[in-house]
Amino acid sequence: MTMLKAEPRTILSFLHTHFDVIKDLFSYQTSDGMITKEVYDMLIQKHGHTMNIRLREFRVVRSMGSDYEMRDVYYKLMEFLLFEFKPLLPETIEKYKTSVNDLYLKIRKQEHQERDILQERIKNLSHQVREFVDLVERNTFRLLAETRELK
Repeated sequence: MTMLKAEPRTILSFLHTHFDVIKDLFSYQTSDGMITKEVYDMLIQKHGHTMNIRLREFRVVRSMGSDYEMRDVYYKLMEFLLFEFKPLLPETIEKYKTSVNDLYLKIRKQEHQERDILQERIKNLSHQVREFVDLVERNTFRLLAETRELK
């Protein structure tokens, strides 16, 4: 077995070729907060021992005691790829409306509270608004692309 040099092209090729494995790892980590040793071993057995070598060589996963987790950069990439083009549902909009409204009301009710608490709430409010704006922008780009295709 030849060792592949871990460089951008080989990593992207690996991710492309083994997207389903990476997606499975992402799904397990999303649902359980980690990838248990049993799940990891099952995936390795299913896809062969070289998969374990490649996942470690390309630093896709790291050991967390006896369990595993995807490195943040890969996890965020999968999150982006899998959720970027999901339509913005009314429930999502309502969730942000409620969250932003609750944070705003907490800030308004206790304007004269401790400065650290107020700063933290303002930071959280800003984060929620930024997340919502990002979702709307992504949705807009997706809808524009679909509209162009229909024309």
